[in-house]
Amino acid sequence: MASTATISLVKLWEDSTAQYKLCGGGVEVVIYSLGGVIQSILAPNNQGEVVDVTLGYDTPQEYGKFYFGALVGRFANRIAHGKFSLDGVSYQLAVNNGPNHLHGGLSGFDKKNWDHEIIDNKLVLTYTSADGEESYPGQLKVKVTYEVTENAELVIDYEASTDKPTILNLTNHAYFNLEGEATGNIFSHNIQLACNEYTPKDDVSIPTGEITSVTDTNFDLRSSTALTQDLLASIDNQGYDHNFIVEGKTGDMRFVGRVTAGGRVMDVHTTQPGVQFYTGYYLNADGKSGHHYGPYSAFCLETQHYPDSPNKYGNVNTAYEGSQQLTISYHRSRDIKQRPEDEEALIGTDGFLQADNNKKLGWFGGVFAPVALGQFSTTILLRTGWY
Repeated sequence: MASTATISLVKLWEDSTAQYKLCGGGVEVVIYSLGGVIQSILAPNNQGEVVDVTLGYDTPQEYGKFYFGALVGRFANRIAHGKFSLDGVSYQLAVNNGPNHLHGGLSGFDKKNWDHEIIDNKLVLTYTSADGEESYPGQLKVKVTYEVTENAELVIDYEASTDKPTILNLTNHAYFNLEGEATGNIFSHNIQLACNEYTPKDDVSIPTGEITSVTDTNFDLRSSTALTQDLLASIDNQGYDHNFIVEGKTGDMRFVGRVTAGGRVMDVHTTQPGVQFYTGYYLNADGKSGHHYGPYSAFCLETQHYPDSPNKYGNVNTAYEGSQQLTISYHRSRDIKQRPEDEEALIGTDGFLQADNNKKLGWFGGVFAPVALGQFSTTILLRTGWY
């Protein structure tokens, strides 16, 4: 049977930005070639009410600040003082976030207009980052593939290769509000993270080098926790912007966490070692249709390597060379109108969704590929809510 998923080029803007629409299973996703931005994700709740669950702007030219929905690289998150050494060579990157380097520098991947084409009902974006761009070593070739399946999944695959040793940390910086991007705050949301430890940070958001247990702290989110205003204020008066360590072996697909609100559930799985949980304290923007996005308007779950990992945490590999690939896949599913009979079987005694059993409901459509050295995958499932 032919797939019912569709993809179409909607518009070419005067600055050569392409706007695509991907549809499948009732989900509609808009993507720009500029920054590889996910401009919108329309998803229904358990009452069939459809809203846009991602923050952003109405036109591609407005993007650039806050990294709304963007592909982030070469190195997502922070590098202390913009400095690192690789194979005995010291490098100085741009300092663009206080005293640190953030999200690839002054002109990272979020600001590039990627080449684009439709192949096999998928949107393929490619970009070649020259040796020395933003002072990173090595020519880096990146390919990002977007697909919306007939099962209402949004799949994003990243691949990268370099001609000499470099550092690499790619992620997508979508901001989510499961009540809808215009609803103002995330205080109605509950979160659960399968993370026993986190990396404490200093006053400029660089990890101290420690790995600390979450037990008996407000970083213990191992059971479903309401993101109340009081809780967020208790975290340095700014909410969460911290790297949590995902339990299990890096390279294996593990459950990261679950967020619920508005009759929608978002589950995250990854092979990456960490996830940056950010609750949007610094947001201050007028977005889609003039909606104001203030502090705590949205949350991010950015699966990635630890911040400043080129300088710390020697067990975390962020150096890639040769033909090694980095692949990250996100899946957001609109899915079921009623609770599946076997869903209870998927929930472990700790309340976590069991990653090994997800295929029972066909949510991921067999997209799991063998994970090789230097290759990573992340899965985000957005579905109607039973919680």
